[in-house]
Amino acid sequence: MIVISGEPGADLTPRTLGAPVIHISFIPEVAVARLGLAVRRFVSDEEGAALAEYGILVAFIAIVAITAVTFFGSKISAKFSALANTFT
Repeated sequence: MIVISGEPGADLTPRTLGAPVIHISFIPEVAVARLGLAVRRFVSDEEGAALAEYGILVAFIAIVAITAVTFFGSKISAKFSALANTFT
């Protein structure tokens, strides 16, 4: 009979015992409970949602800025060129 136990502090080497039972436990119940708690906290955390909203806001501002420069760029360039010519 081979018994392998994954309990904390247990020796993981196979041992021969008189009882005809095989017990294999690699993840203790406490670790499973902690994993479940971590998953619930991750799902309920809304901090990432705020980060996504900021990303969308920055993208929108960038689109507006690029559009404004494209639309008004030549007009502003002409104004600055006229201003530069007055100084020379």
